[in-house]
Amino acid sequence: MVTINKNIVFWVLFLSFTSMSCSGQNKQIINSENSEYKQEKHITMDTVKKLDIEKFYLNQAKYKSAAFILNDSTKIQQFETKECFVEYIMPNGYLFKEYNAYYKNSGMLYETGLVYKDGFIKGVMKTYSESGELIKEEDYDAPFTFTFEDILGYLKDNEMDIYSDRVRVGRYTGNNQDSYWTVECKISDYLIRKTLDGRTGELLKTEKVQLRK
Repeated sequence: MVTINKNIVFWVLFLSFTSMSCSGQNKQIINSENSEYKQEKHITMDTVKKLDIEKFYLNQAKYKSAAFILNDSTKIQQFETKECFVEYIMPNGYLFKEYNAYYKNSGMLYETGLVYKDGFIKGVMKTYSESGELIKEEDYDAPFTFTFEDILGYLKDNEMDIYSDRVRVGRYTGNNQDSYWTVECKISDYLIRKTLDGRTGELLKTEKVQLRK
């Protein structure tokens, strides 16, 4: 079986922090009823997908880069590791990107799931054999009864825009299975970082973090 370095999954679209407010200028905060979020939660991932390896290398030559943008503004990143081909697909304006890894020999789908723009895996990551058989499903949402949708509500209540380049959301699971969320907002030359319990949503701590100049 192919062994894939899980660090591949956490390719992050780093934020530039250029806005002067935690509230976005052009987009309003969204909640679980927002039609855009409903749409992006249901990005279709074709479980019988196969990478066109020839086209993969043509794209590398054509764009002179692993990243390119389609006519509909969808962002694509494709690259090759020793173990596999990797692809990220992020439609314009979405919070999540589709992650796909493919077997090196055949181009058959090895692994697929959704990754949040700041790096954490959302929902179920599926793993397939080279013959297309589903061999593993891992639910990364399971430890978090205080869900991403609850985080959206928290941000709205605190007048923070999920789309702002000054706002970042992370989530983590410790070795003892403790789970927690972090919400960061950049203000001037420092960050306000709030840590919330991943099961209850309780505010665990608030920190002021000075940024390096």
